[in-house]
Amino acid sequence: MLVVVLREVMFPQRKFRTMLRALRDSVWCLLILGLVAQQSQSVQAAEWGSLSGKFVYTGPSVKQQKTPFPEAPSLVVGPQGGIKNIFVYLKARNFKPERIHPDFRKLPNLVVIEHRNQRFEPHAAALWQPHQKLVLSNQSPRVHVTQLFPLKNQRPDIAAIGPGRKETIPFEYPELLPIQIKCDIHPFETGYLLVLDHPYVSISDETGAFQIKNLPVGEWEFRVWHEQAGHLAARQEWQKGRIKLQIKPGDNDLGIIKVTPKVFVRKVAAKEPAKAGVVLTFDDRNMNQWVKQIPLFQKYNAQVTFFVDHFQTLTTQQIDALKQLKAAGHTIGCHGARHRKAVDYVRAHGMERYLKDEIDPAVKRMTDAGFPPTCFAYPSSSRNAEIDQALLKTFRHLRGGTGLPAGQRMRNLKAIYVPVDQIADRGCLIGTGIDYAGTEKRPDYLVEIKDALDHAQQRGEIVVFYAHNISDKGPGHHLQPRVLEAILAHAQQIGLATLTYDDLP
Repeated sequence: MLVVVLREVMFPQRKFRTMLRALRDSVWCLLILGLVAQQSQSVQAAEWGSLSGKFVYTGPSVKQQKTPFPEAPSLVVGPQGGIKNIFVYLKARNFKPERIHPDFRKLPNLVVIEHRNQRFEPHAAALWQPHQKLVLSNQSPRVHVTQLFPLKNQRPDIAAIGPGRKETIPFEYPELLPIQIKCDIHPFETGYLLVLDHPYVSISDETGAFQIKNLPVGEWEFRVWHEQAGHLAARQEWQKGRIKLQIKPGDNDLGIIKVTPKVFVRKVAAKEPAKAGVVLTFDDRNMNQWVKQIPLFQKYNAQVTFFVDHFQTLTTQQIDALKQLKAAGHTIGCHGARHRKAVDYVRAHGMERYLKDEIDPAVKRMTDAGFPPTCFAYPSSSRNAEIDQALLKTFRHLRGGTGLPAGQRMRNLKAIYVPVDQIADRGCLIGTGIDYAGTEKRPDYLVEIKDALDHAQQRGEIVVFYAHNISDKGPGHHLQPRVLEAILAHAQQIGLATLTYDDLP
């Protein structure tokens, strides 16, 4: 009775009925929205998956070598055989933000790497650019001068970091592979940082385990990288560390991934190329310019060979550049200890003295630095059959050179071509120089080079070229980056493989 009275007092009858109808409609709307939200959540949950696995070393136990300094070992194997510090990451350009799981927004804004106990801790780290910045924190009693060696970002100018001090570093671009971090004062302190434009990365722990969570379902390509091996081809189908996978909802487990010791050792033999190819080589000590071209080589999936001389004079920065080139899949070859002309030196001092003065010191220094050479390029192309025979006891392949006579087409320069099935028996390959191609000095050379590539592809042969610096204006003999890109693009267009000396049988 009271409700009726109130209804009659407070609301006219028609208005009351209208309110009841509106209330009923609102209830239905809420129920429908609830069901839709519930369904949306279940669909969203089904759109994400994880990728996991465990890297296990199949070789004998690895013991850290005793040195005067506490150098961090590049290959860390746990008590159960797990391999630590292997990067596994999604390889995707311009990754769309809407494909990133919302949970990643909870990640801290800073990635901290500490100088502690005369090491970088952690030794390997990853960073999501631009949402995260790097903090270098000095938690030791010593001053450190930390250097980073990015490929795409501008190299940061970091002042000395005193005890208890920090340095914050932003990154403008994602990097193509992990970059090295090093202390100039304490060169035994090294680490690696991977900068990506998404958070889909995992670094294996001491058990070898890794897991990338909340991946969007679908077909994706992943990369596997380790500082000693570079791109890690732990399984036969993982060519150059590439994995193509269909990520399904839930856990996508790769299981136990067995990694043999030979993966961490430089190749001493290589697979015979299936078809024709071009071998691009670069000489001398231009590594600070060479390393800048890693993104260009990766754009065309190309690897080349760099022949280095005067290794004993290289700076820490130059050696770090060689490490980055090696990690990117390129071959580092020998160009002699002091760039001596072989024929003249042998004539003046004899073969034994030449090997002792020019070859043995270069090989030892390169090997001690982690670049055991399997190939050698003659300085000034000075060679003969006797010297070839002596050097092939140390190297698997050699490289000589020849010029292009005036008026002759490069496709007719027979010396620079070798049939694929004869490579294994040809100790010394002959190349021709391509410095200044496409410039005023050699305006027609780029056309000749492309024609030579066509010739090699059509005949199933290997063609060899050499240059020196890679820059627009030098210094010294040089090949311009735009011309290099034109060569790589043409090789890719006609299906001609770009090979290193280590790729040759």
